[in-house]
Amino acid sequence: MKNFKLTDKTKTLDSGIILHCIECISEIPGKPEVKVGDKGGWAEKESNIDENAWVYDNAMVYGDAKVSGNAKVSGNARVYGDAKVSGNAKVSGNARVYDNAKVYGNAVVYGNARVYDNAKVYGNAVVYGNAVVYDNAKVSGNAEILGDTEIQSKEDYIVFKNWWSSGRFFTWTRSNNMWRVGCFYGTGEELVAKAYKDSEKSGREYERVVKYVQSILDDDEKKEYAEEYSTYEAALEAGLQECFKLQIRGRMSCKGIKEKPQVSVLAKMPLADLLSNERNQSDKSKQNDKEQLPLFD
Repeated sequence: MKNFKLTDKTKTLDSGIILHCIECISEIPGKPEVKVGDKGGWAEKESNIDENAWVYDNAMVYGDAKVSGNAKVSGNARVYGDAKVSGNAKVSGNARVYDNAKVYGNAVVYGNARVYDNAKVYGNAVVYGNAVVYDNAKVSGNAEILGDTEIQSKEDYIVFKNWWSSGRFFTWTRSNNMWRVGCFYGTGEELVAKAYKDSEKSGREYERVVKYVQSILDDDEKKEYAEEYSTYEAALEAGLQECFKLQIRGRMSCKGIKEKPQVSVLAKMPLADLLSNERNQSDKSKQNDKEQLPLFD
């Protein structure tokens, strides 16, 4: 038996879809705030809402979308297409969940967040701000995705655990290279600086994690340039202004170099080997406490 009915109060979307305001007709387990006779949000048809779910405020559910379980959709949120919101999930604010996306478990999506395509948000994950989760991405566990970030695959975020003190989880997002730790949200450099103010141990451990992530980004850049330009010579011929951007001796760059190197052997080296060679030279210079000479002088 349904806990609601579609009323005669309607609104028509720009697409022509007609939505009905819903009204509670029986008590809903787990939702004592919803009383019999209360008006809720909007649904296109009865099949949009099932079990003990409820749609509040000006929220809308339409198309073949379904809100079920103990889920809540509120604010100005919209769930449509073939999307599913279930379990104890909550969608609110101006959030949108559509296409074949699924939000379930104890997941929360709010703010201006968007979840679409075949994406899934579940577990204790939270997605908010202007975050976008799409394609076949899966955001789960204790991930906290926010800001102007995009999650397209499992490689686009990492959840860490503070094993040295509080035990809380914290999240790094790739597209904007930002960190969420408790109430903190900012860059890795800002995180490390703040952590050192708290304690030497905290700073040291957060710095270790931030450096690990930076090594991932460095390797990605190395791979990207190596795939596009097989040799340093090829990079120059392509007119590349910054042939590689790796944190080796600070941030190494080819900016301003207009002629090919005098040493043809180096020019013909695979770019990946060239970068490894540069890194090895940099490490040796640190050991000898001598200034690193430019590789192409």
